[in-house]
Amino acid sequence: MRTLLSAVILTLVVPADAIAESPTANCIFPAGGRRGTTVTARIGGCNLHRAPRLHWIGTGVAAPSELAPIETVWFEGPVIPQPASQRKEDYPRDFAAALAIAADAPLGRQSWRLSTSQGMTAAWGFVVGSLPEVIEQEVDGQAPAVPVQLPVTINGRIFPREDVDAWTFDAKAGQTVVCHVATSEFGSPLDARIEIRGPAGQVLCEQIPEANRTPDLRFVVPMDGQYQVRIHDIGFGGLQDHIYRLTVTTGPVLSAAYPLGGRRGTQVPLELLGANLIEPVTSVTLPQVGTEFFVQLPEAQRAFGAARLELDDLPESLESLPDQATPQSVTIPAIWNGRIQQPGDQDTWAFVAMKGIEYNFD
Repeated sequence: MRTLLSAVILTLVVPADAIAESPTANCIFPAGGRRGTTVTARIGGCNLHRAPRLHWIGTGVAAPSELAPIETVWFEGPVIPQPASQRKEDYPRDFAAALAIAADAPLGRQSWRLSTSQGMTAAWGFVVGSLPEVIEQEVDGQAPAVPVQLPVTINGRIFPREDVDAWTFDAKAGQTVVCHVATSEFGSPLDARIEIRGPAGQVLCEQIPEANRTPDLRFVVPMDGQYQVRIHDIGFGGLQDHIYRLTVTTGPVLSAAYPLGGRRGTQVPLELLGANLIEPVTSVTLPQVGTEFFVQLPEAQRAFGAARLELDDLPESLESLPDQATPQSVTIPAIWNGRIQQPGDQDTWAFVAMKGIEYNFD
């Protein structure tokens, strides 16, 4: 009797926080939306109780303070052979949130977190776009290819395992089609492989993931007809959190700019880099404060993408000599901007140095 009483006392004095389970969020679907629309997002997570609080970090998106539980979508998918089948899998619950995106909301990534009485989740992402958007109508089993009109941003997810999504579009000979897949921007673990198939069903080109992202796939349409873009996980995995935003367009796509930055408060001439650009040369006036600035094309062009510029307070120099072997003289401190434009290219910069002085190159 004494032994049993001791066990009961030990159980009662265990601190409450020792058995508490912290909340976790693992996905938001769709993971973005178009300016001027309201998106009903499905947010998944574990240990969120009945009404977790939503904390939105950003401007231009009106989000509810609490989430409402909804029926959780679950597709069992193919049987996983051992030993992979013995790995732990979480089964998150789904909650709904109506996100009203203002017509002038900043383009790009915003962040959000969830919280309960037991703590707060890590930050996840949500992308505000400007192109028309569609959302995959998920079904249990392999769905047929879904037609879309370009330009478009497709919101989908690879769920269950071995799922392959297919989308068809019409294109004309000579057009340059760009396919951009976003995953890591909002925390998706999807390692996306994309491929383009021609009117006869033949594979024309593909792009596989590199590190935590899949580079843009670009191809020139060989003939008028209907084309298909297919997307799946490179290892044929898939789960609720394997979410993607696939943008397909024949319009302007901005991916970078040269130079990569400039001095705060100055006007900088830029060469825009990408595909289908209408005016590849422009200039921007950089802000007086901050560490970065994003260049975007006019929304009237139905353009996609942005170029990130670094801001600094140092004098800037541009590569200007046609002879790559001839040193270009510069003064320091300064930032030197150049490009390695072909194999074997070598840029040379010359400056005056003083004995005993330490120089840092970044």
